[in-house]
Amino acid sequence: MSNPVLAALLWTIALFLSLWPDSVLSAEITRLLAVLAAMTGAGMLAFAGGDVAKRVVAAPKLAAAVVLLWLLTAVSCIWSVAPGTTLVYAGIFSVMPATLLALLFASPQPRETFLKALAFMSGGLVLLMALWALAQVFIVQEYLVSGQVRHPFANPNAYAGFLNLAAFAALGLCFQAKGGWTRRVLLAGLVVIGAALAAISSQAAALTMGGGLILSFALLRGGLPAGAWKTLAGVFAFVIVIGAVMGMMPGKTDLVTRFGYLIAGHAESWDNRLDIWRAALALIAQHPFLGTGYRTFFLTYPSVRLPSEIYSGGYMVHSDPLEYWVEIGVAGVVLFYAIGIIAVMRFARWFRANPQCDPLTVFLFCGCAAFIVHTHVDFLLYTMPTMMLFALAFGVLMVRTAAGDEVAATPFSFTATLPPQGQVFAAVLPVFLLLGVFVPLMLGEHYASRAAALIRKDDVEGFAQAVNAANRVNMGLSARPYLMAATVPLSILKNRFPAIPQEEQKALFTQTDGLLARALRQNSRSAAAWYHRGDLARLVNPSVLPDNYPKAEDSFAKALEIDPLHLPARVALAEIRQASGDDKAALDLLAAGLRWPYPVFDALPYFEKTAVLAKRLGRGDIAEQAEKARYIHITRLASAEKQRRALDALKEDGLFLP
Repeated sequence: MSNPVLAALLWTIALFLSLWPDSVLSAEITRLLAVLAAMTGAGMLAFAGGDVAKRVVAAPKLAAAVVLLWLLTAVSCIWSVAPGTTLVYAGIFSVMPATLLALLFASPQPRETFLKALAFMSGGLVLLMALWALAQVFIVQEYLVSGQVRHPFANPNAYAGFLNLAAFAALGLCFQAKGGWTRRVLLAGLVVIGAALAAISSQAAALTMGGGLILSFALLRGGLPAGAWKTLAGVFAFVIVIGAVMGMMPGKTDLVTRFGYLIAGHAESWDNRLDIWRAALALIAQHPFLGTGYRTFFLTYPSVRLPSEIYSGGYMVHSDPLEYWVEIGVAGVVLFYAIGIIAVMRFARWFRANPQCDPLTVFLFCGCAAFIVHTHVDFLLYTMPTMMLFALAFGVLMVRTAAGDEVAATPFSFTATLPPQGQVFAAVLPVFLLLGVFVPLMLGEHYASRAAALIRKDDVEGFAQAVNAANRVNMGLSARPYLMAATVPLSILKNRFPAIPQEEQKALFTQTDGLLARALRQNSRSAAAWYHRGDLARLVNPSVLPDNYPKAEDSFAKALEIDPLHLPARVALAEIRQASGDDKAALDLLAAGLRWPYPVFDALPYFEKTAVLAKRLGRGDIAEQAEKARYIHITRLASAEKQRRALDALKEDGLFLP
């Protein structure tokens, strides 16, 4: 088996692992293996064929911009609010630039072999993904979420963006093929992918795909083969029919209905995005130049989250260029658009020089353009499968638009005096350094997740072993194991205070405070760490605390500043104010939290506490607001069983029922 074929196999394995992160092993181990397989495959492709010193790099300006963007994601760990988090996700991000750069740097013959092998391997995997989308509608409907297809993706838009890219590539290959079984197979694949897109029913994907198809046909004009329009009409008609059939199925959301709701003014998902974008702009105003560190938006978002934003988990901006600006600063968004502009100019030059342009290149360009437009309203460049597939399509596009006289290529050479072996070493060293940090961090996250699972099973000994293992392998760059370790002495203090002797209290305090300090060094935006620090201050005698140790109320207030939805900190701070005799201040603090949505069942005691205190102080308006919020919260609970139990409790205690 030649190196390019093995590289294609490794890359396909990486794509498979990225699609099913929990299939066999833990999510962290599976993702780690996916990154290593993708990077190894890309490296094998890049250096297959030898003669590295004589190699030319297609699209050198674009390649330089991609390298700078890659470097920026990793270097942002220096100023990141959570360096370990940034390094973990910078490692995952690497699969996209590594794939793209490998295609630009590869020798022509190995690259052609790699792409042919990949067309069969990854093409088959994409087809399976399309069939799986249809299976969720017709066979395994328990995988549907609110009537929408999304498994194994985090949201349906990423699924649709993934298949959109495949559809454009299949269209180009179909009209490029000379005929025979290849075209028939591609047409069958197009039908399945089109039906899968209808099943997923993504508004943004449908709009961007429509725009991309219009642009494709406008550019090709008379360049399509005879009978192409009839073929396309047949595919389109079948997709409409199958989409209509799926739309009539009970519990299934269809695209026509979704657009109907949008036209009628029911634009909750888009209003939700606008709220997130407003919050993102507030973060940009706080960190306009360098950002907060790659992939740290979810840590900084709670402090600026608008109360009207009730639908998202708060993990993504839902606009990739905007998230780049939030996380890696103005340089990130400039590089994002610079890469796009270079690509458009390169395609335009090629298009002018090739009036009889081939369909594959045009469809790839329009597919990539549609994908990039889609990234402005979603997080496609933060989802590993879509990142990989885009890098592949974009890299092939850049290779195919190379000028005939090689004016768009440059010899691979950093300096005339550095020998070829030294140049290769200089190129791969940063990659190995990044992976050298990424691998132990991912292993540490694996052990941390294992510890969380063990403590839920009351396996305290296994929990302690897993936490210790996490701290051993992750080089102290992750906050999560430190936070987990801190819960052990905190639990001892909670269960035995105030009966614990002074010396033992001091030892437990020193141990816990040291762990929390390390956690805050690795994640300064950890509301949980600040909450535990406040809890610690309440669980030991005042004589144990150092003179300069933050007061409990200050730590709880800091946790609330970072995350206004942190209910334990809000309730604890209110209890301190009540203990000091200021019931009004306690109620004001509790009432302020009623603006926010809480996605956890544990919020119910908070609503009850607020309602009881409001009634005692004669604030019927706040009591009614708390009772309404409690009922609304119950209706949003994901579990029907929890909802039933909570509603039964409402009836028993006679609280508000609308």
